[in-house]
Amino acid sequence: MDALVFDPVTKNFSVNEAAIADWSKKDQEDYAFEVESLQVLSKQLVASTTDVPPPSNQINSNLSKQVEKMRETGLRESKAGKDLEAARLLSMALEMALKRPLWEASQYQMSQVAAILDSRCDVYIKLNKWAEAFADVQLLATLQPNEWSNFYRKARCLRRIEKYAEARACLTTAAELSKNNPAAAAKVKDEIEAISSFL
Repeated sequence: MDALVFDPVTKNFSVNEAAIADWSKKDQEDYAFEVESLQVLSKQLVASTTDVPPPSNQINSNLSKQVEKMRETGLRESKAGKDLEAARLLSMALEMALKRPLWEASQYQMSQVAAILDSRCDVYIKLNKWAEAFADVQLLATLQPNEWSNFYRKARCLRRIEKYAEARACLTTAAELSKNNPAAAAKVKDEIEAISSFL
């Protein structure tokens, strides 16, 4: 019995639950994720107007413009003091950026995702939504490990939830990365002084 089911009419892939019933829970979840990824790729290929996907360096410029416009609108809302609306718009921009065709260059997608996360993290900080801001900056620190501001913001989030030792470790990294930027180094130093009394 095949674990993968393909419907030639709808062109949908699905999992044959009976065929994987004796697999471990983790294997079932991993397989379901792979089938879902295949389903996404299949839908994108079917929706494509060409027989084969275009080269990875050809980026959907219309989608790029829509994502950037949504991000800029979110930033304008934040500057106008409408941070809840800004967070909503930036989340929508992120969803759009993550739905780029799978054959497009991932480096371009990641740079766009990082720009949106950067903006949304700042909005969450303004809203005192520290868990959400931390989730965003955690991803940013992975995508941009040499950017001092990611570790600085991470430390601010950790300080607000009273994880002072972890915040100090992030600030140590931020200090190292910002040593050639006097203004950034001063901000990091101020944050280090702010948490020193808690350690």
